Amino acid sequence: MPEGRAATVNLGEGTEEVLRHRRRFLKCLRGCRRVVDLGSGVGGFTQRLTRDGVDVICVDSCPEAVRQCRRRGLSAVCADAVEFLAAHPHEFDGIWCAYLVERLRPPKAEQLVRESYAALRARGVLIILTPNPRDVSDTGESLRPGTGPHFGEDSTYVQPYAAAMLQRMLVAAGFGIEDASEMPAAGLQARGWLKRLAREGRGLVSRALIGRHLHPGDIYVVARKGGDDRGC
Repeated sequence: MPEGRAATVNLGEGTEEVLRHRRRFLKCLRGCRRVVDLGSGVGGFTQRLTRDGVDVICVDSCPEAVRQCRRRGLSAVCADAVEFLAAHPHEFDGIWCAYLVERLRPPKAEQLVRESYAALRARGVLIILTPNPRDVSDTGESLRPGTGPHFGEDSTYVQPYAAAMLQRMLVAAGFGIEDASEMPAAGLQARGWLKRLAREGRGLVSRALIGRHLHPGDIYVVARKGGDDRGC
């Protein structure tokens, strides 16, 4: 993974608006004893978990991101995510994987899922967060502050993954799917006039205006090793 990747998306993970947008996932990991944050960037999400007493290790292939994690007092390792998982079987109760899978071609993404399954203990949870494939054609400036860049804005994005595709990969590896959906676009939540336009607007003009200022929300999948039916 290119070192410059950390300067594009993950170094921005620490913003309060982004973290608020991802708060829903904290409850899925709070009961875990040990969690790995794959593609952690500077560890903004990880820091929230450590405040809850969860033992978390950050893993990122960017040396600068790892240095910044350590400056924040976080445990961090500079490594390839798949190689790290392969070296740590049955060690984790939770895996957080945000803005990483879209940087991998399908064979390596499938390997990541398989190694995640092997690295988790019984009933461990894997959460994957990735940009919505419907953003693939968008090359304009991102206006949805709760999410990362679009495919046209980050040269390290190589493969969009729809929720259905991720679910097939997860099920093939042995996971049970607990939840999979599209997150609401933070840009709409933050702009009252757009919300009114979406509710009241009609015709091509309103759709064009919404399209300029609103992007689809990210997609996410929450999967459980062994298909345990406890929801988040």
